[in-house]
Amino acid sequence: MEEPGWRGLADWHEVRPADALARYHMVAEQSRTVFWEVDMLGWYTHVSRVSTLVWGYSPEKLVGIRHYYDLHPAEGREEFQAAKGEVLRQGRAFRGLRNPVVCADGSMMWVATAGVPVRDGEGRLVGYRGSDTDITELVLAEEALRMERERLANILEASRAGTWEMDVRTGAVRFDELWAGMLGYRVEEMQPLTGETWRRFAHPEDMAWVEVEVMELLSGQREYHDCEYRVRHKEGGWVWVHSRGKVVERDGAGNPLRIAGTHTVVTERKEAEGALQRGKELAEAATRAKSEFLSMMSHEIRTPMTGILGMSDLLLRSELSAEARGFAEAVHVSAESLLTVLNDVLDFSKVEAGKLEIVEGPFDLQETLEEVVNLLSLRAQEKGIDLAIWYPPEMGRVYEGDADRIRQIVLNLVSNGIKFTERGYVLIEVSVVRGGAGEEG
Repeated sequence: MEEPGWRGLADWHEVRPADALARYHMVAEQSRTVFWEVDMLGWYTHVSRVSTLVWGYSPEKLVGIRHYYDLHPAEGREEFQAAKGEVLRQGRAFRGLRNPVVCADGSMMWVATAGVPVRDGEGRLVGYRGSDTDITELVLAEEALRMERERLANILEASRAGTWEMDVRTGAVRFDELWAGMLGYRVEEMQPLTGETWRRFAHPEDMAWVEVEVMELLSGQREYHDCEYRVRHKEGGWVWVHSRGKVVERDGAGNPLRIAGTHTVVTERKEAEGALQRGKELAEAATRAKSEFLSMMSHEIRTPMTGILGMSDLLLRSELSAEARGFAEAVHVSAESLLTVLNDVLDFSKVEAGKLEIVEGPFDLQETLEEVVNLLSLRAQEKGIDLAIWYPPEMGRVYEGDADRIRQIVLNLVSNGIKFTERGYVLIEVSVVRGGAGEEG
């Protein structure tokens, strides 16, 4: 049973002329299409009423008053009139011609023009009948797309990035001229372009792991492909490229259909990184050699210095005159000072070699500081200054730490204090510093 109001094609001839005209106007308005007729001079002889909606001109403002070219922008109007007039004189049909139209409000729109010749009963050409369809949105979209492509092309050219694409199903590959130029080729020289094309140029040592990364991209294990590898240049050398890409198209089931990305040449950076790494290794080797030399020399000098300290200590325990004891003490203190310097050099070499170790354990802080005072008291006396220590009685004496390192640090500080103090005294003052957790430190 037919639905109410439905008329099949067989009954189309039963549509009344008034209904057909209404449908004609409705289609014209929906498609924003103006139908027109012009004579051989270009005067409008008929314009559909849709012109009021589309152009802002009623048919009465156009028929017999304006030529078809009068609606063209002033710039280029004469060229348009000449070209369109030539088409009219040739008497051939045309379609898809794009041209601008200035509307009644001064705005401009783009139309697609089609037309067919109109002849009289004797076959003589008397004019044209055609249509102008508003395609402004299409033209603007195409222009925006063109500008975006141009912008991307400029960015790629400025960044020297070549582009690549691969059809996952067929294995077909597309490289642009910039990509091919990185290898010294033109695209036509690299034909046919397939996945094997890349394999022909990739470095054998890089190929396996790059293919693994691409497979991880296709399987969804990674979102982006981002790696650096070597490809062979036309002249025979190897070029480092930075390749980036991602899956840009999938089917309904989520399977990858197409991947695309860019290549940039990074040979200079890779060579600079290699030179920097080699320089770093050479510097580290030189530092290790220096540290080993200092360590060896410190140990070589320490051995006789230990002997001097031992003999001077035995000498000081024997019966000596006051003058001889002073000489022996001076020798002993000087030897201890020199041993301190040797320890500093040895520690410096250990720091550079990364071998300095902190040995923590319980030690008597007050006793350690008193040892420093005893070692340097003679030097202070020689300069005529006092050397003293103030240790608060309420402080404990046993702490955890590396006694040798603390003694060495305090010895260096006090030695500098004595060296740069001309008169007065040098005081070693001990105080308590509270840590962040409220504990003594």
